Amino acid sequence: MFRLPYDQAKKLVNRGELFSAPTYNGSTFGSRFISAFLMTVFMGPLTMILGIGTSNSLKELFGISIPLISQVITPVITILISVTVIGYWISVIAPRRNIASFNMRSNVLLFGLIISVPVVVFPLTFGITVYLYGLPTVILQAILLLIYILFKIRSYRNEVREKIFNGQLKKGAIDRFNLKITVISLVVIDLVPATFRFVMFGHISLKLVLLDMMFQLLMLMAIYLVLVYTYNKLYKASYIVKYAREFQYDWKIPDKEWWFTADAAAKHPRVYPPVKK
Repeated sequence: MFRLPYDQAKKLVNRGELFSAPTYNGSTFGSRFISAFLMTVFMGPLTMILGIGTSNSLKELFGISIPLISQVITPVITILISVTVIGYWISVIAPRRNIASFNMRSNVLLFGLIISVPVVVFPLTFGITVYLYGLPTVILQAILLLIYILFKIRSYRNEVREKIFNGQLKKGAIDRFNLKITVISLVVIDLVPATFRFVMFGHISLKLVLLDMMFQLLMLMAIYLVLVYTYNKLYKASYIVKYAREFQYDWKIPDKEWWFTADAAAKHPRVYPPVKK
């Protein structure tokens, strides 16, 4: 799956992976500048608010303090987002080598923001669930999420094999463990201890129960987004970079478009259109 030769990789990757419209690769300096500015203004603060603001709200509304957030997660997220934003601005100013490498660079930078979401959400989910139901419930939910991650990785592997070998693979039990089943299972795991606690003690914070469910579903969506982005963007983009000349020729991308300008293309061996003999 991770070391495909070109004849197999070209069955997996199509031209749209590089030229999805509108594409950041073919954008002007001005549009890239605006894109970086908007990301700085909205995406960074939004992600930090998700962690810092929510943790403060939990303490003010319910008296729940999660030291892991203030002592570890908040600094890590702040550094991660700051580095990503700085890298994004450098990407705007730095010279672009070719479409393939620039596409990979852009995807890696955006991945820094995407991966920060589950990093923020995990301690919130962990803290509330332990507070409500205890550590065994957290362990059970963690196992469930791990099974889903394994299912998703396996489904991607099967997708790669089906595209390469043009055949249907025999599916096992884990291949049926989809997103819908995972969501239902997480909700059930929450409702069972919540109901038990209500029956035993006669009261339970409905707000906390709903908040716990919300963070768990958000955590699942974040994991799903990370896996999808890793496969559809980073994984496929890596093959475009690895077999850049072959893809450029097969996709009939002119050199001046591949290298962004005719002057830059003139400094490299000609690929397309090929030299006439």
